[in-house]
Amino acid sequence: MDVDDTQYNPWSTQSPAADMETDASAGAVSPHETASTVPALRTAAEMETDTPAGALILHGRQSFQKNLMHPTKRQSSVNKRALPVYTMDNETMRWLRTQHYEDSERMALLRQDVQHKDGQLQVVWSALNQQVNTLEGITKEKEQVEKMLEEQRELMNVMQDKMRENNEATRQRLLQLEGAMKQKDNELITLNTRIKAAVSSSASNASTSGVLSSSAPGASTSRTPPSFASGSTPGMPSSSAPSASTSRASSSFASGSAFRVPSSSTQGALTTQAPSSFTSGSTSNTSSSSQRPGTGRTPIKVVHNSVTLPISSLRTKRQSETSKQVPEQREDIEMDGTNLPNIDDATLNDASAKELLKMCTLFLKAAVTGKAELRKENPVKCSPSKKTAARMEQRKQMHKHEINALQRFIHQQFLTLTGMGTLEEFISYEPVEESLVIAFREGTGNGPEDGEYTLDLSPGFRGSRWNRITIKNMVGVVQAELLKEEHLVDVDNAYVEETLRNLLSSAQQKWVAVIPRFKKGRPELETEAEVVERLTETSRRVNAKAVSCAAKDRKHKTRTTIVKRVIYLKTKQRANDLPVWKFMQQLVEYLGLGGMSSEESEVREIGGRVETIYLIKVCLWRHNDITQHMMEIDDYGRSVIQRWDKRLPRERENVPRFDEEVHAPAELPRSLYDSDWLTSLEEDDREEMAVSEEVFELLECAVPDEVTVQEVE
Repeated sequence: MDVDDTQYNPWSTQSPAADMETDASAGAVSPHETASTVPALRTAAEMETDTPAGALILHGRQSFQKNLMHPTKRQSSVNKRALPVYTMDNETMRWLRTQHYEDSERMALLRQDVQHKDGQLQVVWSALNQQVNTLEGITKEKEQVEKMLEEQRELMNVMQDKMRENNEATRQRLLQLEGAMKQKDNELITLNTRIKAAVSSSASNASTSGVLSSSAPGASTSRTPPSFASGSTPGMPSSSAPSASTSRASSSFASGSAFRVPSSSTQGALTTQAPSSFTSGSTSNTSSSSQRPGTGRTPIKVVHNSVTLPISSLRTKRQSETSKQVPEQREDIEMDGTNLPNIDDATLNDASAKELLKMCTLFLKAAVTGKAELRKENPVKCSPSKKTAARMEQRKQMHKHEINALQRFIHQQFLTLTGMGTLEEFISYEPVEESLVIAFREGTGNGPEDGEYTLDLSPGFRGSRWNRITIKNMVGVVQAELLKEEHLVDVDNAYVEETLRNLLSSAQQKWVAVIPRFKKGRPELETEAEVVERLTETSRRVNAKAVSCAAKDRKHKTRTTIVKRVIYLKTKQRANDLPVWKFMQQLVEYLGLGGMSSEESEVREIGGRVETIYLIKVCLWRHNDITQHMMEIDDYGRSVIQRWDKRLPRERENVPRFDEEVHAPAELPRSLYDSDWLTSLEEDDREEMAVSEEVFELLECAVPDEVTVQEVE
């Protein structure tokens, strides 16, 4: 093995080295020109312990030929240094080869590792290129979106400019209409003034003509007020020429106007309708005395010429539908003249001021009654808010168990954020200070911070700005927690906000319930014991109502199931009493949940034992025969299902409780209501019941005749 070493050799002297020759027999190195101090022999152990910078290794003490110079020797001659010479045996040579092979294997493994790293680097590089390409695509999309947003902004600016122009034009138009309305108001005032003067003049003329008619019979029917045909105004000199406004007022008066009683007038300020004979003596009055066909009564048309306030733009859906039918500025109502006087020209001429005032009062009363009937025919129903409508729409798309699970989750989150365990614990809740709420509302203080969920439970809590911010903060937290629950349905923020507001209302009711109230009929506040007693009674009523509703629901479901099952069996058997059970099914459907009797538990001593029984409350509004029909359904169900015999005993009350509220279902057939109860209702309550005129006859219970058996001796 040749070792090329150009570094400093520690075994050589500083003098230049001469050619060296190794004697194989003697094993000595003979210098030619200059003797060197190179060691003759070195073992492998010495090499390991003291490795030189370079050496010439000889195997088997072989020597080089004189005419053949070793490359190392040649290099050492060039460097002017001599290299040490080592001899090794076969074992050492094998060890060196083994080390060489191991080093080769390590190099191969290192090359494979380097190739593997190069492959990974290529994969990372390709992924990086893909990310760069994706980033470039996102950048291009961002530029496109920004361009679209800029176009939208420009379009919005153009629309805003158009809206400003339209608003300005609308404002100018409103100003013109306002000026026109003021002008019409002035004309109406002038017209009313002239009508008042005409009425006062006609009243004086009527009294004079009445005196003359006593001496000349028939004068009252043939007289015609002078100067009305020519268009002049009574009470004014005939030589005075009327102005343009006067002629317009006279023509308007001649066409007819309504009876009106101004609030500031007594007797002289009465406005009456001018008869048609004032303008023309040959004009007939058949239009005022025409009768309604088939009734024999005179229809009277009342026209309201007073200026009507502009109708608000905020209307309900029902108002929008009926706005085309109901006039906006004038309203004509046709009424029956059953209790109204028969009015003609002679009556108006002969009537005194008191009689005219009485007629006007009757007309006003009839007009108000007509408006009430109109409102009753077109009732206005309040529609829910947008958030409530959106929440109801989402609830329609969910199952009942999903709604309940979501409600429980939001309920628990609300209690966690407010630091309460249950809603009942809100009786001891400490709301935010009222001074902070007022300062925030007036803009002089800060609102609730993030992570602060203290509520405002003051009387104006529904519209409190503090609560609005707090609820919005709660919505964010609830939505974040809702994302972690995979089994719950995802809903929008409006749904969560509306649910939290409902919980806020319930919490405020609990909190305000412990505030002492004034006693009935006395200016005294409740004591602490009285507050506790009131809360206990309220809780008892709430629990009783819940039990009652649960009992009604259970009874309705059970009876519906029994009737359907019996009808199925009777149909297969072709029984004769199948129509009876179909009647029972229809009766249960008519009654619904509201038609089922409620129950209330009570502890009594029966046969020396204390047991819990249920008191069945009396339905005052229900027909007495319905109770027997419901008992027949229950008895048949108990005969089929044996487990009903183990239920708690029940007793039916015969006398209603004094503090029980009656909630009768509406729009049922008249035969299902108790006639005495229906008669005892007031007229308004009876109209709200909206009793249906559908024919539905109840079945009569057939009682078999008693058979007497006599003993024969």
